[in-house]
Amino acid sequence: MASLSPGLRCWTVEVTLSKNDAWILVAIGGRGEYTTLRHVITSADYLNRLLPTSDEIEEAINHLGRVGLVVVSAKGFALTPSGVKVLDDLGAAKKGVIRLMLDLMKAWEGISVEDVAPGFTYRIDPTAYDAAVEGYPRGGMA
Repeated sequence: MASLSPGLRCWTVEVTLSKNDAWILVAIGGRGEYTTLRHVITSADYLNRLLPTSDEIEEAINHLGRVGLVVVSAKGFALTPSGVKVLDDLGAAKKGVIRLMLDLMKAWEGISVEDVAPGFTYRIDPTAYDAAVEGYPRGGMA
């Protein structure tokens, strides 16, 4: 049995998390407030000096949604209470976001987690993605 964070148990069932999933989770960040696609993209660029592709975002959101860490609505993306707990358990309040991302990447690489929402599906709107990155200065937050 693996653990996403102390107190949050998981079983090897269906979803295998990756470094990209950790990258996008930290980019969404926050305390459960909704954030826009552009904010996720710019935050991810700040964290990793690389813009995530639409495929990377879509795959990560699907993984994170299926394991119950992220929700998506017309308002955007938000961490669930479990998503906030993962970051809190890693010491989010005491360390910078880049260190947080690196620690989560290390902890999550290849971990298999119970699929608690197998019907969760997110498809990125290519037009929305293009609009979010249009005119964005790469290599730093706008």
